[in-house]
Amino acid sequence: QGAEKVIKIGLAGSESMHALAFAQACNKPLENGRYLFPDVRVAAVWGMDDRREHVEAVREQGNIRLCADSLEELADECDAFMILPRRGREHIGYAEPLLRRGVPVFVDKPVCSSYEDIRRLCELARGKGAVLSGGSGLKHNRQVRRLKEKAEKGFFGRIRGGTINHSADMNSPYEGIFFYLPHGVEIMLEVFGYHPESVNTTVLSADNFTVCVKYREYLVNLAINGCRPSYLVINGDKSTAVRIDDRDIFSETMRHFVGQIRSGAGDDVEKLVKSSLVILAVKQSMEEGREVKVRDIV
Repeated sequence: QGAEKVIKIGLAGSESMHALAFAQACNKPLENGRYLFPDVRVAAVWGMDDRREHVEAVREQGNIRLCADSLEELADECDAFMILPRRGREHIGYAEPLLRRGVPVFVDKPVCSSYEDIRRLCELARGKGAVLSGGSGLKHNRQVRRLKEKAEKGFFGRIRGGTINHSADMNSPYEGIFFYLPHGVEIMLEVFGYHPESVNTTVLSADNFTVCVKYREYLVNLAINGCRPSYLVINGDKSTAVRIDDRDIFSETMRHFVGQIRSGAGDDVEKLVKSSLVILAVKQSMEEGREVKVRDIV
């Protein structure tokens, strides 16, 4: 019996520290000397958004075999791909040609920063039958998954609301709130459901604001203030507050993506769309100082 085929993952973008973290999740042995995935390696990186010296450092520290010089070279060398530039508006230009090949693609948060881009990517993935994965890795966090399962089983009884605190900055050079707000929004959608009706934002400063998200039967507050650690609070007949431990975010995200590569089934694309719609609604609420219905963001 021959050796098991190695799944080779290519990274498009190396400026973000996520590139090295994802590479090490696959390519660095665990304390017991084994690998998280015996048959998966990050094999190449294309640092189109980065300085050459840093790309080489990522390659060396991540035990990556090749620095590619183009998307075409990356695509020819690898079986699946992670799109990692920090600005969401850049993602479609790299993800679209790969999805047209029908290969698995993970797009880091924010997947896109416009409704047109996210809808186009999702329709392309559906049409090609390609795996499309992405967004915040915190929705794969073990505590978030556990609370989601409990909520779905009715453990908290009637849910009356909740709170999530995290970070975002309206003045971030990486497209403002799009850079960090996906974390809080995607945790919320996973736990409280993908059918929020509206958002209303109260702003104290660029990095200290609250988003009141109205569902049909309850309210969820996103307390965006940069305070750490982050907590997820569920209020219901039974209530709980859980500290979100994000130390394993990269290995948890990679487990999810590798599972999708193996199964050939990607994320529910409508959930990716809804996450983008909520963030766009928050942006409009900030700009106009009013409540904005999520369904109107089209």
